[in-house]
Amino acid sequence: MLTPQQQAAYDHDGYVVAPGLLAEEACERMCARIWDALEAVHGIRQDEPDSWTHPMPRGLQDLCKSDGLAEIAAPGFLEVVDDLLGADHWDPPSHWGGPLPNFPSQGPWNVPCRMWHLDYPVRGNYGPRFATKALCAVAPIAPRGGGTLLIEGSHRLCTLRANETPDGNAGGSSEVRKRLAAESDWFRSLVSAGDPAERIRRFMDEGTEIDGISLRVVEFSADAGDVLFFHPWLFHNSSPNSSDTPRMQVGQNLTTHGGLAIYAKGRSDT
Repeated sequence: MLTPQQQAAYDHDGYVVAPGLLAEEACERMCARIWDALEAVHGIRQDEPDSWTHPMPRGLQDLCKSDGLAEIAAPGFLEVVDDLLGADHWDPPSHWGGPLPNFPSQGPWNVPCRMWHLDYPVRGNYGPRFATKALCAVAPIAPRGGGTLLIEGSHRLCTLRANETPDGNAGGSSEVRKRLAAESDWFRSLVSAGDPAERIRRFMDEGTEIDGISLRVVEFSADAGDVLFFHPWLFHNSSPNSSDTPRMQVGQNLTTHGGLAIYAKGRSDT
């Protein structure tokens, strides 16, 4: 269960990490199934790094449909979802878990400038708890090892922008991103290419403040079994994997009954 402090941090920052939520043995089994699927679909073998030619391979839907990753729905995981969305206010998905491997790539690690996105359009002041996204580390994720990047606090900025529109609709990722880039030099620089060291300093070490909201890029590095939960209006992105180990992560979107009445079922695309 989440403490009151963790729940407050989720509402304020847009995310919370629940450490050790999944058992080590379950993580090992899910990781092995992802490797089996990678070999079957892409010819990627765990013991042959020369076969790791796809940085972020997809097309592994059959693994999800087979419920090979359903072990993410452990009792502790479900308790956290209940804490965030309310018990009996959300329905389990038809299939649990989307595999999200991220393989090592060449070049210096950098804060990416492209593909910053939201999981749901910013429509209405629907509050902080209409949906959540879970990213489950089924193997350790080292710093700069391909972990997901989040813009801490950006969900509250998105809510402000929705409230400023006549119909409460600020749009999807592209519209909100363009608006923020037009308003803020920090966002404009974030979505433009630049020197890696300078980008790390500016966006991760320093951050900024817009409309009284502190913003900073944070990285999800983790031990196996740790789970990141975050708000679907939080800007996030994949990051380069500069380690020598593939990132093995499983994603899942969860939505309240009221959220599903407004939005299509969530996507898992990070």
